[in-house]
Amino acid sequence: MGVGAQRDREDTPSRHLGIMATSGKAVWVIKAPNEDPNQGTRVQPAAPPRRPNAGAMPRRSTPYGRASSVDGVRPNAAALNSRQLTAELGKARALPQLLSLHERHSDRFDHFNLGAFWSKFQKMPHGQLRELTGCLGPACEQTVQMLPELDAREVANVAYAFAKARLVGSGPWQNVWATLPDAVRRRLGDFNPQGLSNTAWAFASAGHASTELFNAISAEVVRRGLGDFKEQHLSNTAWAFATAGHASPQLFNAISTEVVRRELSNFKEQHLSNTAWAFATAGHLSAELFKAIAAEVVRRELGDFKE
Repeated sequence: MGVGAQRDREDTPSRHLGIMATSGKAVWVIKAPNEDPNQGTRVQPAAPPRRPNAGAMPRRSTPYGRASSVDGVRPNAAALNSRQLTAELGKARALPQLLSLHERHSDRFDHFNLGAFWSKFQKMPHGQLRELTGCLGPACEQTVQMLPELDAREVANVAYAFAKARLVGSGPWQNVWATLPDAVRRRLGDFNPQGLSNTAWAFASAGHASTELFNAISAEVVRRGLGDFKEQHLSNTAWAFATAGHASPQLFNAISTEVVRRELSNFKEQHLSNTAWAFATAGHLSAELFKAIAAEVVRRELGDFKE
């Protein structure tokens, strides 16, 4: 599983040999341009002494303690167009810097910028996340408001980014998770295989296993078939449904048939392991599938399987 370009999900909860053995439960902070382009070439009359902070614009109070409280410097917002703003978001190197960009430019955010923000967010180290949780409130609120405008790929990327960054449990992101299922269902016919797989993985990983949503994803996957699904998409979809505890015999039958039909030599060890774990955990015991996986594992001699 990516925003913009998506990344396929490689992280999994199982360890290869253990699962196979059990087969069970196992920015650049943007500096304000000089207001006077000729500054330094003209001698300005001396200004009278000022009291400290006299005439300064009072800092506005915002819900959740916006990003100005974390990076301390709030330069004047430059008028960036959408492409420039996306580029600046991509240059952010730390969460305070990224949040500061959102604070200064959020009124100009379009769906490209929102996607770039969350894509960058989920890739960053999150050691400061606890201290900055409140600062995410405005970005989460804007995401809820903009979800109806996002296309299928962008919706999938938001779900994936939130799960990948572990924005779960109590926090300003709760409203986003509550709104996402409807946004997914409205666009479901436009999701590509990676989007379907990543979305199922995101909701299962975050513990938001909406029955209606998983029913809808299952029906859509079975309807269109699995011919365009990559091996990772197949294994991640099976993993997601097993993790969510969502029984879908038609989906598991379809995945089993497709996996057996393919050359298992194209499956990575992690994909084989996850697929076996998912079917065992879901209690969907396909004899042909397990026979094919066992034969492939024996052929590889387990040398590349993790412990």
